[in-house]
This record gives sequence, structure tokens and C-alpha cells, in this order.
Amino acid sequence: MISEIIKQVKNRIADAAKKSGRNPQSIRLVAVSKGVSFEKITEAGNCGHQLFGENKVQEAMEKIEQLGRDFYRWHFIGHLQKNKVKFVVDQFDLTHSIDSASLAEAVHKKSCEHDTVTPVLIQVNVSGEESKF
Repeated sequence: MISEIIKQVKNRIADAAKKSGRNPQSIRLVAVSKGVSFEKITEAGNCGHQLFGENKVQEAMEKIEQLGRDFYRWHFIGHLQKNKVKFVVDQFDLTHSIDSASLAEAVHKKSCEHDTVTPVLIQVNVSGEESKF
């Protein structure tokens, strides 16, 4: 079942890429695995899918510990609280949600302490909505 879903999504990505003149190989599919069992992630991995997104640090740490980082790639995709930075800097391949200068500084400081580089994406609130981070 999961293999069919992944295949369908990748076909849709390839079609959209073709229509927009992009190379489908330049597009990465991040499977959100929040609340998903180890077995389902492994099933997706057995189909060749390697990239998973998590937004809950504790749940993600259990999955990373159980499934590893040799084959699987892990992205942190949710709002990152400063008290969780220490768990994120050397466990995730990419953090999607740096939403303030102080959070960026905290990630930088912890990365230096761990002697690592933490790839991040900067989140910018272009709408001006105060409810957004």
C-alpha cells in the first residue's frame, strides 16, 4: 500500500516538474512521519524512500534511535522551541523552522558546542499575521 502511494506521489511530482520545466530529480519528497509506526517507515524505506519529516522532538528521537541515520534522512519540520535545540542540532539533516534571530543564535551556539554544522531553513512571516511565528 505505501509503495503505491509513494509511486503515485512521485509520478505527480514528475508531471508537475515537467510542466514547469524543472528536473524532477531536483525535487525532494519529505514524508511526514509524525504519529507513524516504525513498521510503516520501514515499509517506505524498503520501497527506497529515505527522507522523513518530524515535528515532535521526543517521538523523532525514538525513531532516529530505532531506525538510524545511515539509510534514513530526518528533517525537523515543526516549530522549534529553544529548549529542544540541544536535541536537534546533531540528529537532523535539516531543520525547516528557524523563525527568529534568537532561535538561530541558539542553534548556532549549540552547533558550535557539538562541533557540527546544522543546516537550516529560515521561516519568514511575509503575511504580517501576529499569530504566525
